[in-house]
Amino acid sequence: MNKVRKRILCILVFLIICANAYSSYEVWYGAAFVGNRNFLSSDSQQYYKPMLDNLAIDGEMKYVRRIGLDLEMVVFPSPDFRIGPYIAAEFLFPVGYSATSGDGGYLSRNFDRRSTLKLGLSYYKIFTRFGFFSDVGVNLSINRIATTNEKNHKGPVEYMTFGEYGYFADMGILAKSENSYFKLGCAFAQELNYSSFVFDIALFATFGFIID
Repeated sequence: MNKVRKRILCILVFLIICANAYSSYEVWYGAAFVGNRNFLSSDSQQYYKPMLDNLAIDGEMKYVRRIGLDLEMVVFPSPDFRIGPYIAAEFLFPVGYSATSGDGGYLSRNFDRRSTLKLGLSYYKIFTRFGFFSDVGVNLSINRIATTNEKNHKGPVEYMTFGEYGYFADMGILAKSENSYFKLGCAFAQELNYSSFVFDIALFATFGFIID
């Protein structure tokens, strides 16, 4: 994980240097509402056992449903050809699950979450006011799940904490109006630190503004 963090830090510094190398550019800032579904495997299911224990459910977790917020920034060196570095921070919270014994909702009383840093490259194509977009890159996530999820629990709470890294790709439709924009898209991500296939799919809607 230390090597991965160093690589991501180097990429971030490189993107900032590239953005500052241009005198004429656009900066797009946005916030997205995200609905995510994280499909697990035999490698990753072990980390979600505390969630099943809190629910008093036997079996294994198949996937976890999350909702949350994604904060993004994209820098386009030229507004004539919009391709440039992308950085985002995502915060997702579990709201449901599917296990071998059934499906259901999940109410976290101890701020369970997954925090993700995403670095990549964006391409936006706009025809007058409407167009499409695509982002690709790498991500690094930190997950936290409380081992105790009891109502009105007064004692100290322990957490299962684990990291994940991988890549992501998303695409969708885009609308631009003067210095504001709206995006509606879908996303795919795969975690690469497991020997088996672990992936996410998500839908998101983004609102933002543009500085040029």
